[in-house]
Amino acid sequence: MSQLNVGSINATGVITCRTPPTTLPNVGAVNVMANAGGGNPRITFMNSAGDTIWSRLSADSTGNSTFTGNVTAFSDERLKENIEEINDPLQKVLSIRGVTFTRNDLSDKTKRHIGVIAQEIEKILPEVVHDSLDHDSDGNPIEIKTVAYGNIVSVLIEAIKEQNKEIEDLKERVKILENK
Repeated sequence: MSQLNVGSINATGVITCRTPPTTLPNVGAVNVMANAGGGNPRITFMNSAGDTIWSRLSADSTGNSTFTGNVTAFSDERLKENIEEINDPLQKVLSIRGVTFTRNDLSDKTKRHIGVIAQEIEKILPEVVHDSLDHDSDGNPIEIKTVAYGNIVSVLIEAIKEQNKEIEDLKERVKILENK
């Protein structure tokens, strides 16, 4: 585990935590910005090039995160066992309901969002649904379902391949019928 040392707190409420170079060599500072003048508190990782803010990751108190690079996950074959192709991928995709909705846990209750419902996805693709501990508005712990949206891509890939095979088969049948 890396140790963070508070380096400074400035007048606007920005707390700069310095990391020892041996533990996080590419990170010069981690700022926890309280934004005393308003706005959402956020955490920003920066380089150590003087006072230049060079943000690679920013996570704010509303749950939004911004990455300037790619978001990746381990996918190396050497880490995987019992590899199987996804069964009935097209049927799985056809069973997923995409929805738009408003959120009742955010301050802006009118903003429209797009996604899926975790409880519905769990019945189709339980591998992409996870339980996460959160807190309600009174501070009481509650379990919330989350969806690993990126992991749904593998099902989409296999569904497209299955659908493409069906299209190719139909093209061949049409070709045969046209030549009769």
